[in-house]
Amino acid sequence: MLVNALTPSTERCDVVVTRFYLERLLGAESARLSPRFAPTLGVTETFEDAIEHLERRPSYGTTNGRFNQRPVLWLATPGADADVVTQALENRSAIDLIALFNGPWPYGPTQFIDHDGPRRLPEHTMRLLTRDQAVAKLHCLSPSLRRAPSERMR
Repeated sequence: MLVNALTPSTERCDVVVTRFYLERLLGAESARLSPRFAPTLGVTETFEDAIEHLERRPSYGTTNGRFNQRPVLWLATPGADADVVTQALENRSAIDLIALFNGPWPYGPTQFIDHDGPRRLPEHTMRLLTRDQAVAKLHCLSPSLRRAPSERMR
């Protein structure tokens, strides 16, 4: 999902993720990749910063329910903060938010909530990339990262 969200040929969305979680997904390369994709990729220092980032985002829709901004993909591991996350999700129901959480979720099954209520989950297989495949694809999207660091300084 992260790679697809940052790929220009797909319907892009903004991404919010903590530095720790991004490093967990992409390894050491995350430090080189994250500046290239700013501001689409919002990397926060803490989980609380990610929630505050979402809370600061304007929430507005048009009269037909469509949003005037790109959707947000929030990648996180809520852990013991699941109650705080639930509250943040409820408070931000007016923005187009896609939340993908790793780990246990004590609030019931996974759901797909559209602007006018719950929907059945889409049925399709998702091809998952390995860490190396994801990093390689992100490097391809960013030609400046393929050059050696000394060449980028020129």
